[in-house]
Amino acid sequence: MMRPRIGIVDDEAGMRDALVALLSENQFEPVPMESSADFAFVCKSIALDLVIIDLQLRGESGLELAMDIRRSGDLPIVMLTGRGDETDKIIGLEVGADDYLLKPFNPRELIARIRAVLRRYGKG
Repeated sequence: MMRPRIGIVDDEAGMRDALVALLSENQFEPVPMESSADFAFVCKSIALDLVIIDLQLRGESGLELAMDIRRSGDLPIVMLTGRGDETDKIIGLEVGADDYLLKPFNPRELIARIRAVLRRYGKG
């Protein structure tokens, strides 16, 4: 059976590496990306089952990326961010994120949330 393919869009290399390790350990196939431009390029050749997006990307907004994804399809989105403002969380969910988790996060909670979102989409 194919492992669910999870995109990671985060401009912090350390966070991408940590997420790659965590997802790999939990039977997911991680696809790390640094920016929305990387995301657009990767999606031309790789079908993702879910994407994790950092709210604050270098020079761009993870919210914009989430809105673009929602306009063009139905890819599940989990926002993962260091911004803990209640307003940011509400806006993230309103623009189309399926879930929203703050950094630092409990790794088991992130995996549980990813699995829950995948189940809701019939992918897990």
